[in-house]
Amino acid sequence: MILKKPKFWDLKKPNFFAYLLYPFTIFVEINNIISTLIPKKKFTEIKTLCVGNLYVGGTGKTPTSLLLYNLLKKMNINPVTAKKFYNNQMDEQKTS
Repeated sequence: MILKKPKFWDLKKPNFFAYLLYPFTIFVEINNIISTLIPKKKFTEIKTLCVGNLYVGGTGKTPTSLLLYNLLKKMNINPVTAKKFYNNQMDEQKTS
């Protein structure tokens, strides 16, 4: 996957569109202030393991996740896994 940086990230001064969209930042700032004042509900009874790193593929995340899943299943713990779906990753889809 080739990622390209947008050209506007390198601009030194704000352009016309930046000034045009500036009033919308007021709503975003108000939302940020309100969201920091409202306490968030925490689920302390749910334990989470995260398997991942900065690299996209080939570092053993899928085998590690499968190993952890099977170990937790043997310990009579009901594990749940979540994975982002990509159409082009046919190699990681389970075949039943």
